Amino acid sequence: MSKSQYSYPPDEFDVRGPDDAPVGVHRAPRSGWSKAWPFLLVAVVCAGIAVGAVSLLSRDTGTPSVAAEPGTTQSAPGDASASPEATPEGSEPAAPSATPETSPSPSGTPDVATLVAAADVAAPIRIVNSSTIVGAPVDGLAAKGADALAGRGFTNVLPTNPSSNDVPTVNTVLYVEGRSDTAAAVAAILGVDPANVRQVSGLAEGAAVTAVLATDITPAG
Repeated sequence: MSKSQYSYPPDEFDVRGPDDAPVGVHRAPRSGWSKAWPFLLVAVVCAGIAVGAVSLLSRDTGTPSVAAEPGTTQSAPGDASASPEATPEGSEPAAPSATPETSPSPSGTPDVATLVAAADVAAPIRIVNSSTIVGAPVDGLAAKGADALAGRGFTNVLPTNPSSNDVPTVNTVLYVEGRSDTAAAVAAILGVDPANVRQVSGLAEGAAVTAVLATDITPAG
């Protein structure tokens, strides 16, 4: 449109600038920050929304906690107070129940009462006083041994003299097959060393056990 055909009166927008362009036709150029901040604002808002969504989803998909049943108390693993075997504070642990057992003697062998319980108290037993042959004579030694056995419940005990001079030189208990338990009880009562208890093929006078006493004895109390 030519200036002659422009029907409006002149105003400040018709003034031309140095580059011969109307001043009011274009605005001043915008700075870089004014162009960028809307985009930065949108990015921050979107990032916040994304973080919130992730946090919400993680809570929804987490492992649900197990609620304790009414009347029960949950405890942390390793808590001694939750163990059914825990001992209440201030109380002594319960002592194990004692089982009746046979008390061994100081030497580690069963006591006399246990040996007598396993013996045949009616078995024929002979007590021989050999002290007159092998050492200093001890009068009444066979009777002393017989009394000790009778006091422990043996009912068939006979004190005798040796039938020959071939006798042990130490206190010895001899027994026939099947009479080891009775021989062990006799030896324990008369105080004969278990090492001097041995089996033989047969004994005089039909005895099941014969105690040959060469020296004085101290019967078990």
